[in-house]
Amino acid sequence: MRRFHYATRKRELSQEQREELLKALKDRFEKNMSHHKDIFCGNGYMKEAMKEIIAIAMGSMNIKDANACIYIENQSSIHLAENLGFILSGSSCELFREKEYLHNRYSLYITN
Repeated sequence: MRRFHYATRKRELSQEQREELLKALKDRFEKNMSHHKDIFCGNGYMKEAMKEIIAIAMGSMNIKDANACIYIENQSSIHLAENLGFILSGSSCELFREKEYLHNRYSLYITN
């Protein structure tokens, strides 16, 4: 992600160009997100990454809360969020690939 941030800053992309680039990256990710799923699932990679992100958010970014919007049938992500200290704070319908799906919202209140 640092390279992407650096590239967008270095080349002085317009807001429209940034949005177009982010959409292209998102579309590519969504098309390929299950391609290697079995290889990486259950190894704790996301938990390790999220712990680091939360530590950075608490430290240098001075962020006080974080939110996760998780599809109700995504038990792995729900389990991860709860293990990291997120609590269920509500639900909403979210649009994904032109369909609405019920998602739970989880919140983490960060204290130093």
